[in-house]
Amino acid sequence: MLFKTIILAALISVATGCAGFRSNQQPFVAPELLQLSNTTKVVVSFNWKAVQNIDRPLAGTYAKVKDYNEIFEKELVNSGCCIIASKGQQPDLVINGIVDLDKNTQTFLEGLVRIPAQFTFAIIPAWYNTYYDLSMTASHVNGKNVSYKLNDHFLTVQWLPLSVLFVIGMDPIKLESKIIENIHRNFIYRLKRNGVLVK
Repeated sequence: MLFKTIILAALISVATGCAGFRSNQQPFVAPELLQLSNTTKVVVSFNWKAVQNIDRPLAGTYAKVKDYNEIFEKELVNSGCCIIASKGQQPDLVINGIVDLDKNTQTFLEGLVRIPAQFTFAIIPAWYNTYYDLSMTASHVNGKNVSYKLNDHFLTVQWLPLSVLFVIGMDPIKLESKIIENIHRNFIYRLKRNGVLVK
């Protein structure tokens, strides 16, 4: 029983003894900036996929491609511009997005540096960066084609005293969702500004 209690306490310490710090490389885009009152909605087909060319393990945890697709769909629909193409429906706009994971790979030595933090329940600190390198191409049936590349990152520090920051909202997992959400909004804002989100 005592052993289980110690293990549980260790897991809680490691899980909460970390905080994320955003670099804010992309400007914050409020949902209101995306609003379009299209009487005829643009039918959109889109797909995000992950690409990793370097054969090394990833550092830390990352949102799945499914998360990128779900967040993008939510922001696109909430803008009022579009509807998502159903199966067999001809889209007006085809969007292909790529999430490049290469910067998030780690060497053996980089992974080794983080081991003491895990064995000391985050008393010894460790840190790593999470990078978001996203690119998008959009092709409209009217012949207009655009492409964009955006990036951002945040620093995760694993250290027991940072459990206070975790509690007040600097949870790396929540920060990750906010960063992906804001990058997608930046993409949609550019599509709007370039006149792509119209019939």
